[in-house]
Amino acid sequence: MPVDVVEMLTTSESVAMETLTALYVPGRPLRFAADAPRPLLRFRSMEAGELHCGRFSCNAPMKALVGPFAEFMAVTVMAGAVHWRAGEAELSLGPSAVARYPFDTALEADREPMDLAVVRIPMAPVGQLAEASAGVPAADLRFDAMMPVSAAMARQWRQLSTFVHGALGAPDSIADVPLVRAGLVDMVAAAALTVFPNTTMQLAYVPGPGRVAPAALRRAIAYIDEHAAEPVTTSDIAAAARVTPRALQAGFRRRFGDTPTGYLRRVRLERAHWDLQAADPTRGDTVAAVAARWGFGHAARFTDFYRERYGVPPSRTLRA
Repeated sequence: MPVDVVEMLTTSESVAMETLTALYVPGRPLRFAADAPRPLLRFRSMEAGELHCGRFSCNAPMKALVGPFAEFMAVTVMAGAVHWRAGEAELSLGPSAVARYPFDTALEADREPMDLAVVRIPMAPVGQLAEASAGVPAADLRFDAMMPVSAAMARQWRQLSTFVHGALGAPDSIADVPLVRAGLVDMVAAAALTVFPNTTMQLAYVPGPGRVAPAALRRAIAYIDEHAAEPVTTSDIAAAARVTPRALQAGFRRRFGDTPTGYLRRVRLERAHWDLQAADPTRGDTVAAVAARWGFGHAARFTDFYRERYGVPPSRTLRA
């Protein structure tokens, strides 16, 4: 599935508002401030399956009543300023600020001339990861504050946002590959749980690990071997093994010293190694293409993983 890209440059207030309202706030129209000058709005939307990235800038003040949102969405202020009011919370966000849109209350937004970068995914993969990694049932997952837990975590989100926007916006985007696209969604979900305050950060939600029978581990390994070329989550593996995600995590750590997703990465790395051995650069085979086929969307990280496992860079195997 190719990345769906929508771009717009307009000075028409009605066109700008219709487009942004349809993408972000259906049923709650945006409007420009009454005394705003003629707006110039630049907009680029990119979607790859469940992953959405948006970048828009405007030279005129805007007002909006937004949400609540059913999806996870966070914004990075690239330039300008945004003022939010959500319930009793009030935020003033300047350049480089990061914030999460609220789920449970409407958001009043006053936007000065600004440039914003948005990342959005459904809540389902966030809830699945919370259950798999921390034992928090997806239905019990709650996000608290709209701001990151620390300045360091805000930097992490900015770096992630830049990477995801670049991955979707590049020519022949790696996000066209289903495994890479699923990996990007998982990456955003993991960052959401790490950057923004939520119930997985409360130790009371972390239960003790249970014992996993060898037969369950064999079922999990068989499932990974059979489905390594497909988008696979910890919940999928746990369902195939007929255990809970939390128990599966504990069983893999005890047996293999790794997580189920870490073990899956090792399997995919081995498959990529086999493909590189069989590849022929004179036919146009490349390291990047093989890496992407097995879900490694970041070339430098793939090279690091490969060198650590096989002692040589993947380019050497391709040329051998």
